[in-house]
Amino acid sequence: MMTTQSAPSPQPVTRSLPAEVVIGLDVGTTAAKVVAFGVGDLWRHTAIREYPLLAPEPGWQVQDPETIVAAVAEALADCVSAARGARVVALSVSSAMHGLIALDADLRPLTPLVTWADSRAHSEAAHLRATGQAASLHRTSGTPVHSMSPLTKLMWFARHEPDVCAAARWWVGLKDYVLLALTGSLVTELSSASATGLLDNVARTWSAAALDVAGVRADQLPPILPTTATLDLSAEMAARVGLPLGTPVVVGAGDGPLGNLGTGALEPGVVGLSLGTSGAVRMVVPRPVVDPDGRLFCYALTDDAWVVGGDARRYPDDANEGIDVVPQGNTQRQDRPSPAVQYTVLPGNGETYQDYQHASKAIELLGKYGHGDQPFFLALGFTNPHSPPRAPKKFYDMYDLDKIPLPEDFASRPTVPPGFPALSVVPVNTDLFVGRDASEKEAREIKRAYWASVSYMDEQVGRVMKALDDLKLRDNTIVVFWGDHGYHLGEKGRWSKAYSLFDVAVRAPLLISVPGNPSNGTNCDRNVETLNFYQTFCDLAHIPAPPGIEGVSMAPLVRNPTMTWNRPVYSVVIYRNNLGRSVRTDQWRYSQWVEGEKGEVLFDEQKDPHELKNLATDPKYAGTVTEMRGLLKQLPGRTR
Repeated sequence: MMTTQSAPSPQPVTRSLPAEVVIGLDVGTTAAKVVAFGVGDLWRHTAIREYPLLAPEPGWQVQDPETIVAAVAEALADCVSAARGARVVALSVSSAMHGLIALDADLRPLTPLVTWADSRAHSEAAHLRATGQAASLHRTSGTPVHSMSPLTKLMWFARHEPDVCAAARWWVGLKDYVLLALTGSLVTELSSASATGLLDNVARTWSAAALDVAGVRADQLPPILPTTATLDLSAEMAARVGLPLGTPVVVGAGDGPLGNLGTGALEPGVVGLSLGTSGAVRMVVPRPVVDPDGRLFCYALTDDAWVVGGDARRYPDDANEGIDVVPQGNTQRQDRPSPAVQYTVLPGNGETYQDYQHASKAIELLGKYGHGDQPFFLALGFTNPHSPPRAPKKFYDMYDLDKIPLPEDFASRPTVPPGFPALSVVPVNTDLFVGRDASEKEAREIKRAYWASVSYMDEQVGRVMKALDDLKLRDNTIVVFWGDHGYHLGEKGRWSKAYSLFDVAVRAPLLISVPGNPSNGTNCDRNVETLNFYQTFCDLAHIPAPPGIEGVSMAPLVRNPTMTWNRPVYSVVIYRNNLGRSVRTDQWRYSQWVEGEKGEVLFDEQKDPHELKNLATDPKYAGTVTEMRGLLKQLPGRTR
């Protein structure tokens, strides 16, 4: 559950109340800031409502659109109440730029707000730079090709979330969604549109070339209004905040260009400096201009005032400069290979990539804090192995392409085996070979690339472990290595973990080393769940676990890997609102979709570890199916 946090509202500058006020709304990265200004006097009232910036995956920075709207409405109502009946002449809206939300045909969000700070699309940005498309896109749109750009975010969704793309009737930004909530009209304005990477700045219309790269149609984007246009406050929002129906709402501009307006940096040669969640320097020019080196942004303030500048920070995808993007099945660069079918050869030993840098930072922190007086906790995450596979050349050379095996149930595209439910193998890939078949040669190339990325990541783990040894910390440090999911590498034609309940997709690596434990290095074939981690690590560190923690401690199993451990483990997926649930024991895996209405499978994991034969419909196993259904009923929560 997401909640808002209220910040204290400063008191009015004067005690006298004005007859008229104007209200400015600034919807930022961490808070909605609303200020009511008295017309013709010094009275003002400020209301701030904060909301969280979430990171559900490494590099992701997202927010709940409805939480933001609720914060805007609450802060706006605060200002209206403080004005005590003064006539509100108009509202004007500023917002953070570069965000992206998918909406369905009923204007309901299909995704969270993917904010400007989200760097998931760094590979897509690197692809556009490597193939030479970035320069022409920047010349047209004024937006440098970075992971913050909605253009690259749309490419990411096309590659990783094709079902969202298929369901999306609209793609909108933060400003557009706030205006929709305030007025009931789905529109954008020139300033925010100029920050998407999708606008032709000279024509002031959506760029056909950029839309083609992003994989969207012009009619999936809102109509573009001038930044000075006004709309009427809707009846629903008027009642929510205490304003008259039809109160004018000025659509406004993006927060960056408005920073120059607010500070008065509007004359040629006068530079405005903005410092907030990010920092930037910007200058106003009379028409769109483009930095020939592709570094600076060019945003609209109005039709005849444009703001040129750059953020004073280093973007996450800048670390990937110089990589070699290789399309599948072809070692030569192509003008426009799909980002969904590529792997990456990193230069040198991979020092410029984030996994190497993260390991280096961890080693630095170990040296700094490892010998202090207090115990330390260090969390280190690696992107690899993740699509697209990436590694330095030496790791590719470790594997002979001709000796790369393909799985027994390899197929060129997602294929439901005979006797399996349709939902057991969804018809689309979401990571690799998206929208196209995989030849055996291409499959071997990508499997080698995946193995290379694993080996590259292993080397980074080894660097950190060597530092532990060199610093003589191994004897008093618990080390846990784990992955968050498994992965299909061509099994049943799949190339991802998404929507899969097969063992290959839900089984993840787990290594635990405890100082003085005689069982260190011993293989344990018992089934466990990540739900157990918190309780386990508290026990191993001799720290009392907070009350109410779910899961059971695996500490006894860590000390005695062969002990009896009869605990089933569970996995859950959802595909197009069809819930799939699975339970695994030492011998059996049983999965069902929509409580069995859309099929079920049973596998004997000891005799059929690759899950090639569905036993659920075999009368000989009816008793086992009944038993496994009973175990699945013990899983709490939603069943359909």
